[in-house]
Amino acid sequence: MNGLIKKMFQKNKQNTPMYFEALTGQLGQMLNHHDVVLPGKNSVKQNGFIGNPMETLPLLKKILMLPTGFMLYQQIKKSLTFPLNKPFKDKISDIEFNELKTFLSSMEITSFGFTKVDRDNIFIDRGILYDKAIVISIQMPLEKIAKAPSFETMVMIEDTYLQTGEIVNKIADYLRKHGFGAHAGPGLGGMTNYPMLAKDANMGEFGRHGLLISPQSGSCHRLAAVYTSINNFPDDKTNEHLWIKKYCKNCGLCIKKCPNKAILEIPITTINKRVRHIEYNKCMSCFNQNFGCSVCIKICPFTKSGYNKLYVIHKKNQDRILN
Repeated sequence: MNGLIKKMFQKNKQNTPMYFEALTGQLGQMLNHHDVVLPGKNSVKQNGFIGNPMETLPLLKKILMLPTGFMLYQQIKKSLTFPLNKPFKDKISDIEFNELKTFLSSMEITSFGFTKVDRDNIFIDRGILYDKAIVISIQMPLEKIAKAPSFETMVMIEDTYLQTGEIVNKIADYLRKHGFGAHAGPGLGGMTNYPMLAKDANMGEFGRHGLLISPQSGSCHRLAAVYTSINNFPDDKTNEHLWIKKYCKNCGLCIKKCPNKAILEIPITTINKRVRHIEYNKCMSCFNQNFGCSVCIKICPFTKSGYNKLYVIHKKNQDRILN
């Protein structure tokens, strides 16, 4: 915990990447487990959190954010504390599955989906206990995003990260209580690429800003996951969100409005066939100096107008072209 407090208050002069799950001191316990699912041959290293967005804040505002930071640390630590050797059920009945969906719907979750985790989406030097996942999305308050960049928006971002941690730990507890294995993945940090998991779970598609756009929240949400021993979730490979790419190709507003010109006009396909939409260091520099920035989320039409309205406009435009 002392390490987290130091990170929140000290200046990161070397811009050394910070990995939140490593601060707990419990990462090694999980990675050394004999059943851990390790990264694939095309995995990448987690970017880490470069710099410190709190270093520009006056002392009083840093102190105001400390309680939430402490609770967030506790949720990350809890996500790495679980029974390791107990045998768990790996099949869920229809009744149990409906009860699980009812439980998920009772929480402050905007949307959720199920997927098998591609090992290439596990970060290098990380691992998970199970290769099936429940992916969750939590919408951020639009009125707070509308004020970005601001201290108020920055506080909301921290609060939302805390909320993801609380929710995935509750889901993991629920699954264990019902006999299933579970490993919680809070929104901050993480062992896997959450947007890729969410796309694989048919929860949305990527925009030009590199953020996942979903029907329920547009770009304005945070993602997290729970890895579980359940291996018979429904496997839906359809993707009805591909039209988003066509819309975004004709938009580009996020590229024009990015304060630090961090969003690439033409995305780069890397050697491991991943698509990179942003210059990470430029993005993090702006994030650190501007209260967590979030301008690309704020100005995105999918945040301001909504998925359904834009789909109607897109469909009319496509019909006009075809006719």
